[in-house]
Amino acid sequence: MGIMGHDVFSASIHDDEVKLNPGDGVLLFTDGLSEAPRDGDGEEFGGERIIESLKRHVGSGHRSMMASLRDEVSAWQGTAFVPTT
Repeated sequence: MGIMGHDVFSASIHDDEVKLNPGDGVLLFTDGLSEAPRDGDGEEFGGERIIESLKRHVGSGHRSMMASLRDEVSAWQGTAFVPTT
């Protein structure tokens, strides 16, 4: 996967279990989100900013949380999100 060799990739994989309760959510994302570069200096958005964004919007519903996260990443990158619909 990616540029890593099979041995390196396989060694980094592990199984884990997480108990989810009613109302819990799971965010799956690619490195394109966490590695989104800031306009100007290229600093990455990063996992901590993702977590902080989600914490700020807990209870607002999953669509609102994702829209807020998208807007924060767009602002970080110096771009404006323009919806297609």
